Amino acid sequence: MIKFSLSILIIFCYSVVFSQDTSQTIKKLEPRTQVAGTHFSIQPPEHFNYSEKLNGFIHPGSASSIVITEAENISWIQACQDLTPENLTGQNVSLISMEDIQLKNGMKGRFYVMRLIVASNDSTKQNMEFERLMLFTGDYHRTGWLNANYPSLLKPVLYDILRESMLSVEMNESTNQSKE
Repeated sequence: MIKFSLSILIIFCYSVVFSQDTSQTIKKLEPRTQVAGTHFSIQPPEHFNYSEKLNGFIHPGSASSIVITEAENISWIQACQDLTPENLTGQNVSLISMEDIQLKNGMKGRFYVMRLIVASNDSTKQNMEFERLMLFTGDYHRTGWLNANYPSLLKPVLYDILRESMLSVEMNESTNQSKE
């Protein structure tokens, strides 16, 4: 009887451990979507839903989002000038990395990875650690500012596909008032 119980316990533990497979990442991008009211379009990750209210995409099951904001009459280089570790420290944000990049369409930009702590407002009073990916791109007259946020716990599942999605951004000649 003890051997039987022990065998059942081992099988149960084995199934619980291996059911937590972080290799189940989101691996596919959806078709290109024009973000309403902006000159920018992007290929969102699968299962991310478009939200005009958010001006981007949300994945409700993971508390993750991609938000696209457009700023006119400013270059992306100017927009990046104040994003220094010193300026971020007082905001519970720390800069993990920064890199100058080239997007899939040849445009240049700057890509940031930041860590931020969000204070809990529930009964647990436990702060939540998030990562924010930021991309600035555009030209000398218009800047696209993309933000992707996700709980740090989900980095193995979301980081690569969010980065790939952000690097798919394209600047278009005209704006659409609603999603394509």
